Amino acid sequence: MTEPSTIAPTIHITTIEWDMMDKTKFLPLSMLSSFCVRCTLYPLTLIKTRLQIQKHGEMYKGLLDAANRIYYTEGMSGLYRGFWVSSAQVFSGAAYIGAYEQTRYLTAPYLQQWPEIRSMVAGGVASVFGQTIIVPFDVVSQHLMMLGLSTNNTSNSTDKKKMVFFRPLGIHLDISKSKFHTTLDITQCVYQQDGFKGFYRGYVASVCTYAPNSALWWSFYTIFQGIKVYTALFSV
Repeated sequence: MTEPSTIAPTIHITTIEWDMMDKTKFLPLSMLSSFCVRCTLYPLTLIKTRLQIQKHGEMYKGLLDAANRIYYTEGMSGLYRGFWVSSAQVFSGAAYIGAYEQTRYLTAPYLQQWPEIRSMVAGGVASVFGQTIIVPFDVVSQHLMMLGLSTNNTSNSTDKKKMVFFRPLGIHLDISKSKFHTTLDITQCVYQQDGFKGFYRGYVASVCTYAPNSALWWSFYTIFQGIKVYTALFSV
């Protein structure tokens, strides 16, 4: 009588590489996903930015008070001020993953035996590339966030033409202008005050924050992927 075979079956765990994916589906769906997340969370980002900039709670008492006050004085569009400029950053996601995969491809001949280091280098390079695209849009959108129409805490006026409270560049918000022209005014003002480098304020801080995070994330992803393969092979 033949005994059942005790030989463990071969386990194949395939890493999905860049050349295996259908870019015509992946890139649009990736950008759509990023846009939906940004659309959902943007009001909280705007409120957070204003709460951080205000002095000693002189404008808003907290999250809910800020949300109510912005909605009352500026309408729903006030919670999305600068959104369309910020949403241009969805293209940076595609650039990020493209830079990551291209860096992995270029470093393969040199770091094939050290996949964790290869992923770390690719993650860091991709983040630097992404921040180079993101920061100028971030600078302009944050200035737009701060151009809120609002009243102080003691005002009970129902007049919709409130005073401009936040003016980081000294720009008065003209409600007769379109959002596009307001964006152009801010862009022009940033350039006049600081030149091209004005669009990269905080760039070094952003790179120092996100590049190590990206490098470590992809590095640990590769490490855990290897652990999973090892566990799968010896658990059969």
